[in-house]
Amino acid sequence: TQDDDSGPPQSQQQVGKFVFAEAKGRVDPILVMTPVDPESQPYVMINVYTDSWLGGRKRIGCYMARLDEFPVYEPGSPSKPRVYPLTAMPGQASISRSASVMMTLERSPTEDLVRHERRRLKPMMYIVRTYCFMARNIESEGSQTDEFELHVSCAGRSRETQSEPGPAPMWMKHLDLEVSLKSVSAKEQPVIEPIQLTLLSRNLGTFSPHARLGKAICMPAHVRQQDSSGSLEPYALAPQWVEVKGGRCREETVGEVLVAFELLPYEFRGHQSWQPQGMPSWLARWMENM
Repeated sequence: TQDDDSGPPQSQQQVGKFVFAEAKGRVDPILVMTPVDPESQPYVMINVYTDSWLGGRKRIGCYMARLDEFPVYEPGSPSKPRVYPLTAMPGQASISRSASVMMTLERSPTEDLVRHERRRLKPMMYIVRTYCFMARNIESEGSQTDEFELHVSCAGRSRETQSEPGPAPMWMKHLDLEVSLKSVSAKEQPVIEPIQLTLLSRNLGTFSPHARLGKAICMPAHVRQQDSSGSLEPYALAPQWVEVKGGRCREETVGEVLVAFELLPYEFRGHQSWQPQGMPSWLARWMENM
């Protein structure tokens, strides 16, 4: 993570990172026979293990997807890495930070292929802007009396909203995170890292004032850039409801949060068109009728 002293104050998580070497980080190809129909093809599972000092091996997370979700191998054109958010194992869902792994995984109908070298990536600064509007349907014993906060983290950076009373807290605030993402060049899309949303309840009458109700993992899909004429890409703010999962295995829906994301290069942060947008008119009308 790269630090920067400019901009609003924000917190930084101590994120443990492990970088695989060129040789040791390469897995031998797996030869499988699958049906042609994508719906009938098996899932691909990515597992991450950790070794303890006592020699034990423990699985800390996994990611599962259909085979056709991975890019097809193209000779002479290595794919850009992708970050896969891992699902925590039972008993570890209460950990505050969700693990993820950045890797390149390709599929090919033939086995006689020459494997590419890794794509050369370099760190670049971006701003991850999260519009935090409100929450609803919070499953909590103190949802009527407690106050609630929304904690946003990405690539080792984190910030949180102010506390707002339930049962449907309204934050109406944007949070900017200055993050370092990997990219081939400034003209290409970076390797986007997952954004973790954590819903917290705050009760001043208890010994532990903050309780983590649940979290959600989101992946912003696009970075705003300049087009060939030098004009800035338009951005339409489109909030959406995101389910927050909690419980022992993080499978229970404990609430919903209304959020929107914007990802933009750090160098354009002072441009007028890149300033935070106001509340959409449809949302303002909806809130007036509540």
